[in-house]
Amino acid sequence: MSHTRGKQLGFFASITMLVGTVVGIGVFFKSHGILRANDWNGTGTFLAWLLGGILSLAAAVSFAEIGSMKNNKTAGLAAWAEKVGGQKFGYFVRFNYSFFYFGILSAVLGVFASEMLIKMIATFNTSFNFADFSVGFHVLLGLALAIGLLVLNYLSLRTSGVIQIASTILKWIPLLVVIFAGLILANTNNKPMKIGDPTNPMILGENAFTNGKAFNFTGMLSALPAVLFAFDAFLNVGSMSNRMKKPKSFPLVIVVGMVAVLALYLMIALSAILHGSGMVDGTAMGLDALGIFGQVFSPETSLAMAKFTMVFMVISTFGVVNGMSAAVVAVNTQAIETNTMFGFKTIKEKLGLDKSVLILSLGLLVFWSAVI
Repeated sequence: MSHTRGKQLGFFASITMLVGTVVGIGVFFKSHGILRANDWNGTGTFLAWLLGGILSLAAAVSFAEIGSMKNNKTAGLAAWAEKVGGQKFGYFVRFNYSFFYFGILSAVLGVFASEMLIKMIATFNTSFNFADFSVGFHVLLGLALAIGLLVLNYLSLRTSGVIQIASTILKWIPLLVVIFAGLILANTNNKPMKIGDPTNPMILGENAFTNGKAFNFTGMLSALPAVLFAFDAFLNVGSMSNRMKKPKSFPLVIVVGMVAVLALYLMIALSAILHGSGMVDGTAMGLDALGIFGQVFSPETSLAMAKFTMVFMVISTFGVVNGMSAAVVAVNTQAIETNTMFGFKTIKEKLGLDKSVLILSLGLLVFWSAVI
């Protein structure tokens, strides 16, 4: 799409694009893995989230400067790479960013969206068995969902921005409930459980600050990659700085958005630590007693909250795919305008930039779905 028509993201829409892409479905269960890496020690778990958040915020501030650099037809990481490393390095970054990073990630996120959608249906309809659906089914349905959102972003970034604002706001509803349940009802742990070797049990459902498990520096470090991955989607927004109404406000968008994400993650982490379970709801993994809701609420209320949460997890997933699709269109536009993709110079001359971007975006999505 043309750059003139593409500059349709305002300040608030840009922030929701960032927050909605960074805060995906992982926030609903990622803390469980962080707790496990720290052998259920609360101090190590909290420090892992805090240290990872500080590192990510520092990277985001640096990236805000990188993302504000422009080089004629490109922006973000590729523009910075070309400025400091020359044309060949810029070409290398643009190609890999477009072909591998966004190509693979957009296809995988489509699969996640399919799985979440089917899981939500199964949560409401017990006769509907999630296990009956093969990986191939999810790849095909995920491809269809990803194509739909990709075409929407190609046709109207403004509509995509509205969807992103709505999905981001709705996503905060269950998360605020989790924070309330986890922090206000911190002393309510209904079903503490000990699983595994009696001499070194996994202590689930107990306050991880006071469960007797010792702090382990190695465990904290081993949890950092998962924590850092929870923040890294802010990189996607950098490629969209030249599609904002006021590109100069991009650094502020990065900083404000990342501070909001860090605050949210820390509160979710505290909620998980105080209840010895990093899952908002454990029913999706057959562990209904281990979710925060299962610890705080009665079984009946917990089941109702599980259904409530699944609906918003699906909305959240679609918000992530939508945000990724917007970045894909932006990155592939830059790739074609700079003649990065082999053969697309000819296609652009014959069909124009708009159709060339659509062909490249759909082609990469179909290719990587076929690989999966």
